[in-house]
Amino acid sequence: MQWIGDIGMCASERERAWAVATHSTDFFARFAPVADGDRLLAAALWVYWAFAFDDARCDRGPLSSRSAQCNALAGQVQRACETDSAVSTDRFARALQDIVRQFRGFAPPTQVSRFVHAHRAWLSGVVWQTGNQAAGRMPGLDDVLTMRLPSSGGVSGLAACHRPGDVVQLAVGVRGRPRQ
Repeated sequence: MQWIGDIGMCASERERAWAVATHSTDFFARFAPVADGDRLLAAALWVYWAFAFDDARCDRGPLSSRSAQCNALAGQVQRACETDSAVSTDRFARALQDIVRQFRGFAPPTQVSRFVHAHRAWLSGVVWQTGNQAAGRMPGLDDVLTMRLPSSGGVSGLAACHRPGDVVQLAVGVRGRPRQ
């Protein structure tokens, strides 16, 4: 909880209280009950961050009806995720850089890359949802089935939390083949 206050991602005490109330550490620990402490911490911080970002900016925030601005911010945030040298004045971008910096401290480059790609997919899903909301459009079932997984954020958290040897590694041909 101290990180949430210290990192400056919440603009007010109300935002901070809302972020803390998500109980993201408890929530995510259930997905990864045997994760190393550092990995669980990084994943939980990302979940706190993602809920706060989505709530403050996208779902109900000022960008919920302005998809072009949401997309521009998503680009800045993704750049902050990809490199420590990215410079941003956005409070969420700076907080994300701190999380990814922690992650880079213990994860191999391949796992960091998987997290960065999963984060990009999550942002794509968030922007998709915001675009639909801004246009007043209810997506069809096929679109929801395609976009809900990345917009839920689960893949990003799992990419951060599990060590490469902790999960079953599927061959690319098996992983990429759609189920019939």
